[in-house]
Amino acid sequence: MTDQTPQPLPPDQPDPRTGYPQPGYAQPGSPQPAYPQPGSPQQPAYPQPGYPQPAYPQQWAPVPAPAPRPPLEPRSRTGALVGGGVGLTLVTWGLGLAAFGAIFGIVALILAAVAGAVRAGDDGDNAFTRFIDAVPMWLVIAVIAGAVVVGAALVVGGVLGQRAILRRHGVHRPTAVTWSSLGIGVVANGTIGGVLSAPASILPGVWSRSSDSAPGVLLLIGASVVGVAVTAAIGAFASWWMAHAFRSAQPAASAAAAPAAPAATTPDQPGRPTAG
Repeated sequence: MTDQTPQPLPPDQPDPRTGYPQPGYAQPGSPQPAYPQPGSPQQPAYPQPGYPQPAYPQQWAPVPAPAPRPPLEPRSRTGALVGGGVGLTLVTWGLGLAAFGAIFGIVALILAAVAGAVRAGDDGDNAFTRFIDAVPMWLVIAVIAGAVVVGAALVVGGVLGQRAILRRHGVHRPTAVTWSSLGIGVVANGTIGGVLSAPASILPGVWSRSSDSAPGVLLLIGASVVGVAVTAAIGAFASWWMAHAFRSAQPAASAAAAPAAPAATTPDQPGRPTAG
């Protein structure tokens, strides 16, 4: 009986059935490859993939400090001070007049409602209703409308006037400086004005109790002048502050170039330049 056990092929010889190289089987007694045992000092070094690693930029790289901006020019500083004082003063007067017109209208409506309720009662004819009826309605409407219109005109004039002054004096971003300074100035003026108005409203009443009312009148006038001066000072400071904050990062243009020297003339031909 013929032995059907497949015989090993010589090493690196193709298999006749598949055509692929067939490694030879190790014969009994042949040396075996030495595999590293666990815990042995030497382990096979496997090659690492040779992929290049991308160079990432540093996440916390120091940011260079911006270049310092040039200081505010004297011409721009003067314009900011003048424009802020004028603008806030006009805006404050305008807001005060508009507020007066609104409050006057509310009071007139309340008095008219009270007079109507009194007429509906038993005592419909008294001094209060006669006084309300004596005031013409057109006068009330004229006072309310005039105060609101004049106040709005002063507010618009203050805004446009300050912006025009800032632009004429070369202030950088005059619109932003105008609105920001007016916003700061209105809040600051309302706070400081409320503090200063407390003693100013008490002293005239004290002086009015005496026989001579002249000191009270003078004190009232002086308080009004001080109030206007404080408002103008707050507006000037706020405008200068915002002009300094919004100043340009670029240096201002240099002065105009000096005029060219006149051309030399010859004695025999005055007024004509020499050749050469």
